[in-house]
Amino acid sequence: MKKSVLALLVTFATSYVCAQSLADDNVSMSKSGFKEKKFFKGDKRIYINSFLIYNEIYREDKDVKQGGKGFGSVVKGKASVVQTLGLSGVEAEDLQNVANKLYNSFVGELKDEGFEILTSTQAGKTKVYEGWQLVEGPIVKDAGLPGVLSVIPEGHSYYIRGVNKDGKDIKSKGFSRLMNKGGSGSTGLAFSNSAALSKQLDDAIVVDVCLSYLFTQEGDNWLRGNSAKVIVKTNFRLGSGAVSKLNDSKSIVKINNEKVEMISSYINFAKGKFSAGAESLLQTSIKKNMYINGVIDSERITSSQSQNIVYPTSFNTYQLGNDFYTSVEDRKSTKTNWIDVDSKKYAEGMYLAGSAYIDAALAEFKSKQ
Repeated sequence: MKKSVLALLVTFATSYVCAQSLADDNVSMSKSGFKEKKFFKGDKRIYINSFLIYNEIYREDKDVKQGGKGFGSVVKGKASVVQTLGLSGVEAEDLQNVANKLYNSFVGELKDEGFEILTSTQAGKTKVYEGWQLVEGPIVKDAGLPGVLSVIPEGHSYYIRGVNKDGKDIKSKGFSRLMNKGGSGSTGLAFSNSAALSKQLDDAIVVDVCLSYLFTQEGDNWLRGNSAKVIVKTNFRLGSGAVSKLNDSKSIVKINNEKVEMISSYINFAKGKFSAGAESLLQTSIKKNMYINGVIDSERITSSQSQNIVYPTSFNTYQLGNDFYTSVEDRKSTKTNWIDVDSKKYAEGMYLAGSAYIDAALAEFKSKQ
């Protein structure tokens, strides 16, 4: 009787923690693939090509309201506003520990299914990775994406062609690199070489994993009136979204002088090679963001800068040649917000959401037997 009561209490406590941490513990997952049953034919061998964890910890947004002449000969000055949001208190050690736990759990489930896990040394002997560089965990580093850290688990290593000028890993080449923005994971195809790699590993299954944790979401700011305005919503989640920071580069497309990229979460399986693609394929992604409660307050953070509005008079108008101009002020402002975060709670939320998605993806994979 005592054991039954104790078990009930433990179950209730566990359910309570999960309910407090996740807005919805049901994983809404997109799935696509073909000939998945071939995953389980032949030797059960898997190579984990990538296991990446992205954490958005900083964001910058800018809005500009252009000046000029308005209705009724009114003159408006240019207005601009910059808003920055950052997380304060998140510890690299906690991020690393979560990455390690998620990776070990993933590997453990595959081994329990009887799969042999191939090593990076074996993959490094293939023609696919000839001349590539090996990145070895454990490491927490700048991902080369706007405001994002990349966490590599202990015991995991992966190959890259190099890094670009932003410090982002280059994992593909040619047309595939162009389509994947150099392999940021924005399309769920960070590595374009899975099929060729599988073939050169004697048809081993090649797995790519990316878990992206975000805390911001751009809000609607179309009702700006006579102001420049930035609206950002905060909501901690596992899924996908746009990350942003001010852009000081002249070589890429700018949106209001911002550098904006998409990151996403996916777990993909590929085996064999047929023509230009894989012989067997299963791709999963998070269809509906998994919101994590009790870590970062959900709120709407707004920064604005009003335009200087002037009605021309003889006192503020001057003439240059045959043209008349009205003196008007250009205005700009900057607002910085730091959000205090309990690092342990942040890490707990990461683990609960990440493990729920991994379990769902592996269940889908194992159901193909």
